Amino acid sequence: MLNSKNSPSVNSKLKAMYSKKLTKEDLEDLMKQQNLKEAIYLLKSKIDSLDNLRVDAKRLEIEAELDKMLISDILKITKYIHGKNKEIWDMYLKRYELKIIKVVWNNLLDTENNNLEEKEKNIQIWTNEIFRNLKGIESLNSKEEVLSLIIDKKAKNILNSDYGIFERENALDKLYFEDFLQILKDNNKQLYNVTQEEIDLNNIVWTYRMAQYKDFDYKTFIINDYKYISNNLLEKVQEAQNKNELQEILKDTHYKNIIKDDIEKDIKRYLYKIYKRIFKAGMLDFSIVIAYFRLLEFKRENIIAILEGIRYKLQIQEIEKRIIY
Repeated sequence: MLNSKNSPSVNSKLKAMYSKKLTKEDLEDLMKQQNLKEAIYLLKSKIDSLDNLRVDAKRLEIEAELDKMLISDILKITKYIHGKNKEIWDMYLKRYELKIIKVVWNNLLDTENNNLEEKEKNIQIWTNEIFRNLKGIESLNSKEEVLSLIIDKKAKNILNSDYGIFERENALDKLYFEDFLQILKDNNKQLYNVTQEEIDLNNIVWTYRMAQYKDFDYKTFIINDYKYISNNLLEKVQEAQNKNELQEILKDTHYKNIIKDDIEKDIKRYLYKIYKRIFKAGMLDFSIVIAYFRLLEFKRENIIAILEGIRYKLQIQEIEKRIIY
């Protein structure tokens, strides 16, 4: 297995772009603001591209502006990616395409049309710039019309199934990880290994959550490609009644010290550290590109967590628990 290479210019550009993003200290300053208006004013002072963000913006508006920043970076980097790296890159971007499809499908099923206009605008941000094959999908009124724009046959089959929302979204996530892992297998060892770890952790949390809240057999929903876990371990996880029991099951595994408080957040913190290490190493390897965009996702989630925490007047200690770094 080889590691697909980057040109030095890509690495230099990514480093320069990352230097302009919010730092840990910036996030700490943001958390100290007394109200949403002050927080957004501070955010706008640190990020020029947020000039149009209203100081009383709702969550979906904030998400839309942050997505515009993400899309801008995707477009900047895409033109430098070629050959086998382009195949990996296109498959990575599938994670965002499937996210759009999830939102559109859920909108069709939402009889109350909650925040429909804002959701449609957020979808347009992506389909206008990246996923032009889905342009107009947000305004379609039937499942048949939506399916006609989706190219991936496996995604179509999932949407056509009788799944509930949990099963459907799990199946789409599984589809992404399986396809991404497959293209990495013979092309990038570092990304293959970290993706395997992410799959391990998803399998653990999916199995645990299904056992807690759903009467499902975990084998139906997991991804059957393990790195440091086994079927035997997942069978034990399925029997765990609480977080303490889950910690006990994992104590002799590679993932023994990850779960502390919030299971999903703790897993993201673990992945954040891996991607931060890859990015800081700065090797001429395509993994730095994926690491950069995964780090952006975590930063996006942090900004939203802080602003929403301030909006709902949470104590700073509660907001800190939601931060990934």
